Amino acid sequence: MNENPSARHLRDLPPRQVGLYTKAVVLFGGFMQQFVWIFFVMGSLFSWISLPMSSVKYWSEFRKKWEKVPGKIISAEATNTAVNEELVYQYLQSFEVNGQRYTGKSFSVGQDFQAGQEVTIEYDAKNPTDSHV
Repeated sequence: MNENPSARHLRDLPPRQVGLYTKAVVLFGGFMQQFVWIFFVMGSLFSWISLPMSSVKYWSEFRKKWEKVPGKIISAEATNTAVNEELVYQYLQSFEVNGQRYTGKSFSVGQDFQAGQEVTIEYDAKNPTDSHV
């Protein structure tokens, strides 16, 4: 066996030297490899764009300790969005914790609340700015 590492061939025992061209052919050489890479890239783009806007971001909510306090709806407005042809409404709510007033936004499909209505607000005990009706 040769002592010079650059003189080794694929039929030699490991560690083998594999050229850049050979590596590229193995990764991208055939139709199936190219199809899988395109599928992977497009799936990744779809995931990175859509996951932050989905309910997946709420999967970590179980770690939060939610407290309930009485609050009030300051405004109820229809957004320019519809789900199953039903309008999505945005609510601006106000509540008080330990003498400090907080506001937050909540959304619902269909109008559930009116401005001025008394409601129960849930907020994160560690971060009262994170709240919802």
